Amino acid sequence: MDPIGHPWRSAGLKIAVAALLASGIYAGYRYYVQIRRDVAVLIDGPGGSGGGARAEMAKDTPAGWLRAEKLLEEVLRIHPRNAFGIVALADAETQLVGAGYADRAGRAEETRRKADAKGLPFAELFDAHALALLQAGKVAEAEAYARSLLEKYPALPAVPRFHDLLGRALRAQGKLAEAKASFKRAQDADWRQPRFVADYAEALLDDGDAAAAAAAFDRALQAHSGHLRSQIGKARAQIALARQGRGDAKGARALLDSVLRTPEQELTPELRARALAGRAEARLAEQDAAGAAEDSAAALALAPRLPAALRARAMVDAAVRRPGAAHQFEAAIAADPADPSTYLEGAAALQAAGDMAGAAKLLAAHERTLPATARYHLARARLLANRGDASAARAEESKAAELDPATALVRTR
Repeated sequence: MDPIGHPWRSAGLKIAVAALLASGIYAGYRYYVQIRRDVAVLIDGPGGSGGGARAEMAKDTPAGWLRAEKLLEEVLRIHPRNAFGIVALADAETQLVGAGYADRAGRAEETRRKADAKGLPFAELFDAHALALLQAGKVAEAEAYARSLLEKYPALPAVPRFHDLLGRALRAQGKLAEAKASFKRAQDADWRQPRFVADYAEALLDDGDAAAAAAAFDRALQAHSGHLRSQIGKARAQIALARQGRGDAKGARALLDSVLRTPEQELTPELRARALAGRAEARLAEQDAAGAAEDSAAALALAPRLPAALRARAMVDAAVRRPGAAHQFEAAIAADPADPSTYLEGAAALQAAGDMAGAAKLLAAHERTLPATARYHLARARLLANRGDASAARAEESKAAELDPATALVRTR
């Protein structure tokens, strides 16, 4: 039969085709919506309640970066062009390189290139680039880059991160007062980020303010109780206070014991070495030189170039009056010339061991390398007083008071 004679058949065919097209479009739409939901859960957790890649990155721990890496890989498996997934993966890989995962170096560089291609002003991309510069030792470039971000994006929510990056670049150049101020701006603006608070706490510890550092590390641990760097830092602050007769070396050792019980897959060799180096100094404060020597040796075996491990060995050598202690402090300083505590606490340790010449060399190195501080002048005053030069010692005390009249170091000396 001629179909033209039956227009209803033609109409029915059109309706069927339209229905098929509509169902296909609807199925495609449902699939797209499901992808978006799945991606959102991977990035921000169910209902945006946390637990996704963003929250893992914010923990600022190797375990968090590794979990974020897996989550972001899954994001890109189901949505290969997802901008946040590409950019955040670049940041995660770069963070892992900084944590000692050298096998991620090539992948970190590749993911940064892919993130750059997106051309979007994501905080994670800026973070990855600045950290890569710092890892490469290009600290002046990192400083300029961080300053440019602050100038170009003054209203972005990422501004605290920019201040933190600037602080890291300044600290690496020995600009300690500027670094501390930048870290403080970062932590004041976003106290929920343990990274920012811990960086500020470490700057306080570098500056000799152990009590304030301990309080800041506590705040970082309130933001994330599993923040390993803050656990180690808090123990270091307690050890510094114990040297001043105000702290609890036993408590510091217990905290470091807890860190060292962390599962191996969550504690990088560098963090383990830092914990062992800290425990070595805690044991010295408890008069356990033999135990301290074991811990310092174990730290060096894990990370031979780590400044904290080199410093712990030097402190052990000074405590047992080993002749080469001064040279060991010089090695620790060479590994991190921007840490004033190694110069000043090293000088005090050598002075206690009777090596006045070695102590004087460390203080002279501080004078050549870092700005003079109240803490430095007080160290000079103690050395001069020990040598019997009371007049010169008083002059150094006056310089300390001029620089910082309110410092607890001056008041409690």
